[in-house]
Amino acid sequence: MAEAASRPRVFLDISIATEHIGRLVIELFADKTPKTCENFRTICTGSKDGLTYKMSPFHRVIDEFMIQGGDVTKGNGTGGASIYGGEFEDENIGWREIDKEGLVCMANRSVKNTNTSQSVRRNALNMIGLLIRIDRFFITLAPCPHINAKHTVFGQLVSGQDTLERIAKVTVDKDDKPLQDVIISTCGELERKQKPAAPKQAFQGSDTAMILLVIASVSAKWIVPGARWRDTDGNLVNAHAGGVTIDQDTGKFFLFGEYKVQGQVEGGGVSVYSSDDLATWTHHGLALEPIVDHPHISPKNIIQRPKVVYSKGTAKYHMWWHADNSTYGELLQGLAQSDNITGPYSFVDATAPLGNWSQDFGLFVDQKDGRAYSLYSNGDRREGRDVYLTSFNKNITGLEEVVHRFDKYDLEAPTILQTDKSYFALMSHKTGYRPNNVVAFRADKLSGPWSQPFIIAPLNTRTFNSQSGFNLRINGTEKTTYLYLGDQWDSISLWESRYIWLPIEIDEDKKSLDLKWYDVYDLDVKTGKVTPISGTTYYGKDATTTGDAFKQEANFGSDGVIVTGIYGNDSKVSFLGIEGQGKPQWVSFYYQNTDDMGFGDQPAGTPNRINGSSWQLRRISSVIVNNRTEEVASLYQRDTHKGIILSTPLLLDLEKGPNTVTIGGLFNGQDTRGADIDRLVVYPPEG
Repeated sequence: MAEAASRPRVFLDISIATEHIGRLVIELFADKTPKTCENFRTICTGSKDGLTYKMSPFHRVIDEFMIQGGDVTKGNGTGGASIYGGEFEDENIGWREIDKEGLVCMANRSVKNTNTSQSVRRNALNMIGLLIRIDRFFITLAPCPHINAKHTVFGQLVSGQDTLERIAKVTVDKDDKPLQDVIISTCGELERKQKPAAPKQAFQGSDTAMILLVIASVSAKWIVPGARWRDTDGNLVNAHAGGVTIDQDTGKFFLFGEYKVQGQVEGGGVSVYSSDDLATWTHHGLALEPIVDHPHISPKNIIQRPKVVYSKGTAKYHMWWHADNSTYGELLQGLAQSDNITGPYSFVDATAPLGNWSQDFGLFVDQKDGRAYSLYSNGDRREGRDVYLTSFNKNITGLEEVVHRFDKYDLEAPTILQTDKSYFALMSHKTGYRPNNVVAFRADKLSGPWSQPFIIAPLNTRTFNSQSGFNLRINGTEKTTYLYLGDQWDSISLWESRYIWLPIEIDEDKKSLDLKWYDVYDLDVKTGKVTPISGTTYYGKDATTTGDAFKQEANFGSDGVIVTGIYGNDSKVSFLGIEGQGKPQWVSFYYQNTDDMGFGDQPAGTPNRINGSSWQLRRISSVIVNNRTEEVASLYQRDTHKGIILSTPLLLDLEKGPNTVTIGGLFNGQDTRGADIDRLVVYPPEG
């Protein structure tokens, strides 16, 4: 009898629509059902006759019962095949009870049943019990004693419980078919290695990594642009396209932004977080909560780019935002008020600014006199395409007069940075959720004259794949520091959008403004001092490749080389000898991804001409440390300009001593290609 440690394990990487949600790791009971397990293992690896579960769906999901998939021929539960040329008999049926969640069983071919009531669907597998098997299988979501001895139990889930739960909660139609495709984006067999026994009270497997990473992120003090920022509860920070308000009495920072809900593009409301250091964020819930059927703040309305300012005249906090209907046909500015900075905020009104249109919204307070100003683009109509700078009244309850109009530049996402000598107005080109080259104007006074626009980041980095929206001035005891607070959008998964916060360097003599990129940096908000964190670099030229991945000449790459051809689980690159400290560490992956062949700052992008499909926002790579294949990190790699290398960070749990980091590809809605890899930079543990 095979010991559990020697049982084979396979994996299924799962995507819902175009989002990679995680990995299911299944241990096969090869000692109990060898023929069934070999069929499943072989189809997972795709090593016989082209049969593979890759890109096949879970075609049936019944919460609290099971998820069913594996139809590799038709994808709807009516087809199927096996490595044995067709159907094969049940094997060792009834050897164990179907008594828990996560058991993997073969699905019998049932007779046609036209009754689609929930009770009949739940008992469909109980009705027939034919002694035939092909490729279809199901995974239990609960104990199922009513189907004991009617299905071959051939495996169990050993990792990926959270992924299974995500699948179980998808919305389905009357026939239990998911409304969004649930796809096995890639699959294969894992190498089994003996591990030392863990202490009895230690957490096991991926749960350990998750807990360690959450603890590390909760205690974060460093700012890591483009990372998955987590709050003190361990949840993703969810406050996009907003702004930071400083409490003048306490010096505490309050971040307001759009709350993005999975499956809902707009109307999630406005969330608020607080921080003492701009790195550790505490969530205070929704400052402005949507109200069903409200004409301006319902879940169907646009609630974008919120900004909060204190009004001395009303002794209240005022929230302003771009208020609109779902078709962008109103183009208004919304106002809500609260006695407390964290809310709740009560809706006051939504108005057209001085009778004009208002789309992307910004708010600026002049440090010289405390006067507040509204910045707004006036839409995409031919009569619009301007950006207005307009003063608020004394109480910040309405607008008074236009101070300047940036005429027909066709820009959006405006924000103003103020130094002791200059005003800089930062704006984005109108490319939707695609990043572009943000520009700035300079003036000595708000009424102008304003300079010609100039690009603020290295050319063709598309502002490090971000969009402007806000900036922050830190009046430190040693220096004044300016921060660019940009958004790195993910239009496919808006709730996965990231934050690009970077120091701004200003040269008053040259009248210039430049963004400075750091993978990881420390900001002392008391002194204003920015300290870049130094890391150790590992180059692609020294890495090893498998499958079709290879090292290619690239005169823009480190040492003239870049690793390309990374694809799925078959063609990968491994970096060996990466020194770890036995703690979670930030690792920056420097990459190139040129999927979009028609990119620019123009409003309309050209479709992807590589495979004829729609434009791809990003590739997603898999990252595995020390062959811990049950723990797969997803690395989002946004498109880059040709020959431009950018970076994306991950927090990885590195063992003390040498480590191996392996990079493959995950499904991004189009395919499983990973981006080209130039180098890795590994940073020391925080603290």
